[in-house]
Amino acid sequence: MADSLPPAAPKAPLFSPEPGCVLLRRFFYYRLILALSLLGLFYFGAELITLGRLSPLLFAATGFSYLGFIVAQGVLLVSRRHSCEHHAYLMVFLDIPAVTLVMHASGGIETGLGLLLAISISFGSLIMRGRAALVFASIAALSILTQQTYTELTQTLSTVAYTQAGLLGASFFAIALLSETLARRLRESERLAIRRGIDLANQVELNAYIIRHMQVGVLVLDTNLQIRLLNESAARMLGLGLDAKGKPLQPLQPALASRLKAEQPQTAGRGAPTLFQSGEGPELQLQINPLGKVEPAGLLLFMEDAAAINEAAQQMKLASLGRLTASIAHEIRNPLGAISHAEQLLGESEHLAAPDLRLIEIIHNHAARVNGIIEDVLRLSRRTQAARTALDLGPWLEEFVPEFRLRYPLQDQQVRIQARKRPIQVAADGSQLRQILDNLCGNAAAHFDRPLEQLRITLRYGMDSRYALPYLEVSDNGPGIPDDLLNQVFEPFFTTRNTGTGLGLYIARELSQANRLKLECIAQNAPGCTFRLLFTNQTS
Repeated sequence: MADSLPPAAPKAPLFSPEPGCVLLRRFFYYRLILALSLLGLFYFGAELITLGRLSPLLFAATGFSYLGFIVAQGVLLVSRRHSCEHHAYLMVFLDIPAVTLVMHASGGIETGLGLLLAISISFGSLIMRGRAALVFASIAALSILTQQTYTELTQTLSTVAYTQAGLLGASFFAIALLSETLARRLRESERLAIRRGIDLANQVELNAYIIRHMQVGVLVLDTNLQIRLLNESAARMLGLGLDAKGKPLQPLQPALASRLKAEQPQTAGRGAPTLFQSGEGPELQLQINPLGKVEPAGLLLFMEDAAAINEAAQQMKLASLGRLTASIAHEIRNPLGAISHAEQLLGESEHLAAPDLRLIEIIHNHAARVNGIIEDVLRLSRRTQAARTALDLGPWLEEFVPEFRLRYPLQDQQVRIQARKRPIQVAADGSQLRQILDNLCGNAAAHFDRPLEQLRITLRYGMDSRYALPYLEVSDNGPGIPDDLLNQVFEPFFTTRNTGTGLGLYIARELSQANRLKLECIAQNAPGCTFRLLFTNQTS
């Protein structure tokens, strides 16, 4: 997405949460209450206070004019056409003549009404920037001195208090300076708080993005096993939606909830990985970490797909095996080639007796067997990472079966496909899946203990009723596998034939794990056996 400049920040409205605008709102309410109070006391409290005693008409005219200006400015505030600082300029500018006229109409500076200007200047100093507050303090001081001068010239009052007027003007400057310093520090603190808030918001957003896109599942539960946080990986592994946040775990994943309730007292401070599988979902590796040092505050669960962990371990094993096979090829294959070549030259001699020819045959057979082992190991080490694509099992098997029959002298009826009417798509690397079936079907032919014409291999595919996942079975009518050997058939170099390398089923299982498939021997057909491939990464 192309970068774009952010839009210009609009001027702060009356009800903006910025500190300057909050003070402006309070200043507006203060002035409105002040105007209403002065008029109310003038008309209904004459016996308690001497407001407007010198000039009632001037007091009333000034009071109503002041109230009208305040109401008009309230309309301007609601319209949001000017900044809060500009409104503060107008308010203080109107307060100076209004308070001065009210003070003069009520009897001069002795009434104490001049202190109202100090309040206006202090409010304005907290909102205005720069030295504007000192300008208004100067205007207010001159306004007070002008009122005293006018009183002396017109002899309106018997006494003139220049000293009080000077002290009041000096207080205006002091209040403006102190308020301006306080306002500057408040603005610096505000800017710092805004920067810290932006940094914190960015950090929270970054953490949320990382957690949301982690391959490791993250699940946070409170003490009542209610979901407080889960990322996309955890939701996918547990078969939940992202809307599960805030819901209890028990009805959504009862097996996991029961497991946590049973293990919660033992997991404090341990967090050891455990395996968990619920219903049709994948097998998970869980790490349970209690939250809260003083008292329990919930649980933090990290979960990983066990199949993905096995695949990563498989890649590490393959890397190590690749280095090993390079050494094997250098250290064994060269002398083995020399032995085979010497055996061939020796076999061409015309003066060998029958026992010597038998020894040469033994050398040839075992050299070929060792070479086959090296070829199988090299084939395994050269295997690249699985490139899974969508495959339609039916057409894919129709292509595989004829190719397999070409490598063995088998008739059409000896290798059959039991098809389903509904197409089934799976995700697998086509070449590696072909190698798996080559090993399984090749083992069925190699271990068959009767004439090869009697061999029957059945390729059966469908949907597993337990997990609702596609499967592919390879069944034969051979001698089968003894029960005591079932746990060993997938081990490397295990074989029941003198000429076998013992790597066929091992390679088949390694390739299956690389494709996130589950390969198992599921049944003994007496005679015969069945191997099943379960596609845990179904695409549709």
